[in-house]
Amino acid sequence: MTASQEESPPFPRERQSVTTEGGEDVKLYFLALLVQALIERELPLAMKRENLDELALYPEQRQCARPTTEQIMRLFSLAQRHRLIEGAHTVQVFDVPLTELQRQLLRLLGVPEDAFRPPDYR
Repeated sequence: MTASQEESPPFPRERQSVTTEGGEDVKLYFLALLVQALIERELPLAMKRENLDELALYPEQRQCARPTTEQIMRLFSLAQRHRLIEGAHTVQVFDVPLTELQRQLLRLLGVPEDAFRPPDYR
């Protein structure tokens, strides 16, 4: 056993978070990069499985053969939910329906459409 192994236990007693100087949590950044990598790996595999050469992800519904996470996120940035509130209570929730392209992407990525609905409406 080396001196450094003797000094630091294999399992820290308290959970510590690695942060940068600005205080951003490196774990959160790592998770975002992991999600990005998974999207950019899984979508082309699913497109190949479904015999899709391109998706209409560019503006004006132009075709895209190699979708990026940025394009996918831009498409879902338009998803909206409105709540009618009276006092402190939600009276009704209005979801803007997903487009056919959004539904197709969710199917390709294996994400259920229920992920975009409020918990009490599932």
